[in-house]
Amino acid sequence: MAPTSAPPRPRDVSSPQRRRQRKDVVLTVVTIAVVVAVCAVAGFAAWAMANSWWTETDPAPSADQQLADGQSRFDRAGVDFLTRQGVATVHLTGDTAATDLGLDADGVRRIEPLVPIGIEVVGSTGTISFGGVDDFGLATTADRVTRVDVLPAASGSWQTITADLRNRGAAWGWSEDEISALESELGDASRSAPGQTHTAALPGVTVDGIDVEAIVTIEADSGRVQLRYVLSR
Repeated sequence: MAPTSAPPRPRDVSSPQRRRQRKDVVLTVVTIAVVVAVCAVAGFAAWAMANSWWTETDPAPSADQQLADGQSRFDRAGVDFLTRQGVATVHLTGDTAATDLGLDADGVRRIEPLVPIGIEVVGSTGTISFGGVDDFGLATTADRVTRVDVLPAASGSWQTITADLRNRGAAWGWSEDEISALESELGDASRSAPGQTHTAALPGVTVDGIDVEAIVTIEADSGRVQLRYVLSR
């Protein structure tokens, strides 16, 4: 009888090589799907941005971004708009309710726009303007804005701070002697007690119906000199 050959051995579909191949296919499919999804989201975002008010040269504000008289709102939509517009406007001596401006009736709100902006604080007879501001605060009492606290672009060094105080002092009523006395006070304090926080202020003045203070602080940890203007009704 002629010898018979053994039947062929079935292929082991569960071999390590086959498992690696299946894993590679799955990973490829998943990767392609993720790339397609990311591209679709990015494309939609680019289309939405290209067709939004952010790209308009002179966008018109909606009611939830700005009041009809030009006052800024300070909730999310309002801050987005004033950042795009490049200026925030506050009527400090007016009767507008703080809640109509997107603020709490009583409290303090710090505003930090994405980029430095200008601030216009409107008084009874004129406007006080600041440029390049990246940090300011608004205080409210009894549903009215009562104080605007501005960290101006000049804050940061003695040279820029004193130059700003002298420029504004010429119009607001601060004398050279008062500014020099403030410099001397802070200089003496920092030399006698280094490593501590020291604060001094110029005498309060009234500008366009707004009470204005200039407060200069030498910070304890960094030694940085900070200028704040506090405007109140």
